[in-house]
Amino acid sequence: MRRVVFSTPWGPLLVYVLLAASYSVVVPTFEAPDEPAHLQYLNALLTGDKLPTRQVTPQAHQPPGYYALLALALHRDFHDGVDVALAPNPEFRWTGPQKNLFLHVPRPWFSKGPRRVFFHQLRALQLLLGAIPVLFAWKLARLAAPRDPALAWLAGMLAAGIPQFLFISASLSNSNLANALSAQGHQVTGSDMSRGSLKGARAQAGSGAGDLRAHPGVHAGA
Repeated sequence: MRRVVFSTPWGPLLVYVLLAASYSVVVPTFEAPDEPAHLQYLNALLTGDKLPTRQVTPQAHQPPGYYALLALALHRDFHDGVDVALAPNPEFRWTGPQKNLFLHVPRPWFSKGPRRVFFHQLRALQLLLGAIPVLFAWKLARLAAPRDPALAWLAGMLAAGIPQFLFISASLSNSNLANALSAQGHQVTGSDMSRGSLKGARAQAGSGAGDLRAHPGVHAGA
């Protein structure tokens, strides 16, 4: 029984989903890093035919892949974008006791009721992307120690329990796609190395290093 439990990734994935879903529900709307800016980028693709500028969103310098995938999935129902009404908190300070960036009082954050549901659906989609690094952490440990499934289970649990990773995975952020692709690249590298294909491993390692240079906040959750 013990070997059956440890030989599958379902335990770490279940722990991850429960913890990340808790973050998704508890963290107030738009209080995760840059959530309004990421939504502005998505709105620009949903409502226009060109990439946004810095005047539209401070995230305009980001590669469009993450936002394009979301726009393709959502354009039929939300082709007019997702309007929001943000009220900055005048008591917010970057130093000292932390307070919310925006005022959270009973008010219509979104111009239409379904938009609130849509926003939390967006957050839920991020949970799926966040499950990929947890799965590949388990798979990499299985490659490293194929005779010790408990080690893979532990690796998956460690990945599933990182607080900052859970926080970002539960918020609207392009870091989630970067994390998923980086984890997949590391798993392919490990698979190539286990088969002795060092040439392929070096190529994947170089690709992964390039990903980290392009996304310096991948592991910091920026």
